Amino acid sequence: MNQISIAVTFFLSLVLTSLPFLLLGTAVSSFLLVFVNKQRLAAIFPRNRVLGAIVGSAIGLILPVGQYGTIPVARRFLLEGVPPGVVFSFLTAAPTLNIVTLWLTWQTFTYSSIFFYRSLSVWLMAIFIGTLFSFYREKPRTDSEIPLESSLVLSGSFLPEEAASQPLQRVGSLVYEYKTRDRQAWPISVQLFLDNFIDEALELGGLLIIGCALSSVFQLLLPQSQLIAWGNTPATQILVQLFFGFTLAVNASLSTFVPGSLITNLSVGSTLAFLLVASLIDIKAFILLLSAFRAKIVLYFGILCLLMSFLVALILSFYLG
Repeated sequence: MNQISIAVTFFLSLVLTSLPFLLLGTAVSSFLLVFVNKQRLAAIFPRNRVLGAIVGSAIGLILPVGQYGTIPVARRFLLEGVPPGVVFSFLTAAPTLNIVTLWLTWQTFTYSSIFFYRSLSVWLMAIFIGTLFSFYREKPRTDSEIPLESSLVLSGSFLPEEAASQPLQRVGSLVYEYKTRDRQAWPISVQLFLDNFIDEALELGGLLIIGCALSSVFQLLLPQSQLIAWGNTPATQILVQLFFGFTLAVNASLSTFVPGSLITNLSVGSTLAFLLVASLIDIKAFILLLSAFRAKIVLYFGILCLLMSFLVALILSFYLG
C-alpha cells in the first residue's frame, strides 16, 4: 500500500510539473497559427542546412516552452513551412538550452563540469540531428483529404490560405466548425486562438497523462536496486541511467535533481547519460511525438538521441571517470 501511495504521489507530481509547460507550448502553437503570417515565418529561417540547424538550436532561448511544450511548437513550425532541419534541431536543443533548465543545471552542478558537458553535448547533437533531417525530402501526402505542409507531420490544425477567417479544420479524428452564435462579440482571431488552444491541450494533455501513468507504473514495478547493482561497469552503468532517464520522465528542468538522489558515486558519463535522455526522449515525450509525427520519424529521432547519448557518455566515462 505504501508503494502504491508513492506511485500516486509520483504520478501527480509528474502531471503538475509537466502540464504547465505543455499548455505553454500549445499557447505558442495557437499564437503562431492565428497571429503570425505563414510565409513570413518560414522566410525567417535560413535554408542552408548547417546554419539552419544552428539557428534551430538557439530558438529555445527565445521560446522557453519546456520539454513537452516544444512538441506542439515543433509541429506548428512544420505546418507553417519551417525547414525540417530547423525544427528537429529546435526539438533536440530546446528542452535543455533554455533559461530555466540552464539555470537549474548551473545551480545543481555549480562545482562540476556537468553543466558544460550537458550544454555542449546537446548543442552539438542538435546541430547534427537537425542537419541530418534537413536532407529529408518531402513526399506528397496521399492518405489525407486535407493537405499538410509537411509529410513528417501526422496531424495538426491549420487555416486555409484562401480563407483565413473560415472554420479551423482538424486533421485526424477531430473536424469541427466555429459557431458564431454567442461569440459575435469576440474577434474571429481570438475565437480561432482559443478553440485551437483548447483542442491541442485536450489532445496532447490526455496523452501526457497517459505517459505520466506509465512512468509511475515503471517507478512502482521496476527493481531499481537490482538495476543499479547490475551497472558495475562504465557501459552497463550508462545503459542503466539511459533506462532510468527514459522511464522516470521527470522532464528536462527537474532531471538535474534526480541523479544525486537516485544513486551516489555516479561517474560523469553516467550522470550525463541520465540528463541527456531525460531531456531528449523520455517516455512522455515519446508518446507525444508519436501523436504529432510519423512513427518512422519518431523512431529515427529516438534512436539517434539514444545512440548519441550513449556514445557521449561512454567517451566521458573513459576519459574522465
